[in-house]
Amino acid sequence: MFELTILVGLTFIALVISILPRQRSAQTLPTVPYVLPWIGAAIEYGRDSTQFLSKCQNRFGPVFNILLAGLRLTVICDEEGIRSAFRDKAHAFGTYVIHQRILRGIGGVKRDAAHLMVDHLIPIVSSTFATNSGIDSFAPSFNAEIYAALLSKYDPRCGLAHTTELESFFGRCLFEATNKAVFGGAFPSGIYQDFEIIDQRSISLLSPIPLFAYTPIRRTREIH
Repeated sequence: MFELTILVGLTFIALVISILPRQRSAQTLPTVPYVLPWIGAAIEYGRDSTQFLSKCQNRFGPVFNILLAGLRLTVICDEEGIRSAFRDKAHAFGTYVIHQRILRGIGGVKRDAAHLMVDHLIPIVSSTFATNSGIDSFAPSFNAEIYAALLSKYDPRCGLAHTTELESFFGRCLFEATNKAVFGGAFPSGIYQDFEIIDQRSISLLSPIPLFAYTPIRRTREIH
């Protein structure tokens, strides 16, 4: 009985702490308050997601965190919020997490690839981020590149010069779109083939790793 009383008391204290407003550091994003520890705001979000996000935006601003069924998500509600996250060199908004969310959302970039881009590629072009970043700046030129890529596969005399799987073609397009959205004109184009070569050789390079570790690599090759 004594142990049960302690358990109930600790549970009540945990709920009270989760409800009480916390003093936020300047280095963290605001988090939508919740009562149930694991479920978070999933119930309210499931009822009307649009109204829920609109209410959160009015209260917390364009960038905030939500806990949904065990997943802690970073929500960015407008384009300026996305651009400000990329321009923020002081990491005041916790941009490491935001960068990975955006990279995976724009081009389906996997976690390891997003980690590589954030840790190794972003510092290379950080001096040009403020002027060359932004989704709205790459759309017209990217459409022209897609059109040129389609024309390169067409011969007026005999129709299509060769066939290409749509999955493969749009994999390359998404890769190029992500680079242009994140880096603008500062990132070199035409390197998708280099990554394909690396991906094809990765299984042989990782031969000492157990068989279960090959599955994500094979799945990546199928996606591209």
